[in-house]
Amino acid sequence: MPKFRYSVMRAGGVVEHATGEAANTTALAARLQREHAYLLRAVPEQSLRNWLGGLQLNTWRASLVLALHELGSLLKAGLPIDRALGVIAEMLPNAGLQASLLRVRDAVRRGTSLADAMAGETTYFSPFHIALVRAGEAGGAVDDALLRLADHLRNQDTLRSQIQVALIYPAILLLVGVSALVLLATVVLPQLAPIFADAGQQMPLPTRIILGASAFFQEFGWLVGLSTAALFLAIRQAWRRPHTRLRWDRLMLKIPLVGPVILAVQTARFARTTGTSLKSGVALPAALALARQTLTNMAIDEALRAAAIEVKAGRSLTDALQKSKFFPKLSLQLVSVGEESGKLDEMLLHQAELFERSSARRVESLVAILVPAMTILIGSTVAGVLASILLAVMQLNQLAS
Repeated sequence: MPKFRYSVMRAGGVVEHATGEAANTTALAARLQREHAYLLRAVPEQSLRNWLGGLQLNTWRASLVLALHELGSLLKAGLPIDRALGVIAEMLPNAGLQASLLRVRDAVRRGTSLADAMAGETTYFSPFHIALVRAGEAGGAVDDALLRLADHLRNQDTLRSQIQVALIYPAILLLVGVSALVLLATVVLPQLAPIFADAGQQMPLPTRIILGASAFFQEFGWLVGLSTAALFLAIRQAWRRPHTRLRWDRLMLKIPLVGPVILAVQTARFARTTGTSLKSGVALPAALALARQTLTNMAIDEALRAAAIEVKAGRSLTDALQKSKFFPKLSLQLVSVGEESGKLDEMLLHQAELFERSSARRVESLVAILVPAMTILIGSTVAGVLASILLAVMQLNQLAS
């Protein structure tokens, strides 16, 4: 039976993280519902197969955005849900998503609601997607809910793509620099050693140091690899402990240059998800619980959990967020204006746009600093290796003369 890692909200708004076995996520949700708990998120235990499947994430994600937008548009035009699902499935290039939508269509034809039918397809539809659709069905505006969900996912992907594109050049620079170092240390320098041995001379100290390091890695590279793997597993195990993860995430927020980028990205995700949920008719405490699923920093996640409890107790969202001392002043001011004007959903979506642009600019600034720093560091290292080669060549010339 598959094993899942899941997040569940119990009475009083308390969110717990646990692992357990179930036939599928639907069975897991049903079991938790009997315990008077609500399943927020469930993912299978990570495996090589799941990881390889994740490599195709961007392909189906773009298709999902297209499918949700077109489904909302067709429903707004008056087309029945089952027929709209069939039309969209035929036009999608992703075979997995196409089959999933056809199963949703068949479930809808049997009398199942769209939200419940989507709940059975956890590969493509998260609890956040389902909650928005269910709220749209309750309010009689499922078409608008689907269009807002598509816009939400599109904006989320745009921010992710901007960050990924900005980091491509530093990654290529690092790869080329490390490759050059390995080539020089393992191919070029070892060819000079026999010449010095035949001449009965000792190589220069910098050259001997680099050759010694190269020989060590060639002979004991397996040991270094095993040690690195063991260290990685130990860090991964510690990372799964909530206390360790929380301390690390709090530390990341305090690092200059990096911390502001993380905070801007997390604030944008919180504002975008909460605003979209409220716009679709989801209650504020439930919207905050859904927003937590999109966060990757546990410090912000815990702050939002505490804020949700405060909101349930009757406090304003502004006061609840202010207690955490994590959220930027601009975010708090916009939330306050939204609550005072009764347009919290619109102000949160406006805030999301501001912080998405801010995070993109901050990433560009960080990369602008990172690239020259990496160039200097890698260039200096390569220059040191080349200098050791030149010293050896000069000593050979002296011996020859």
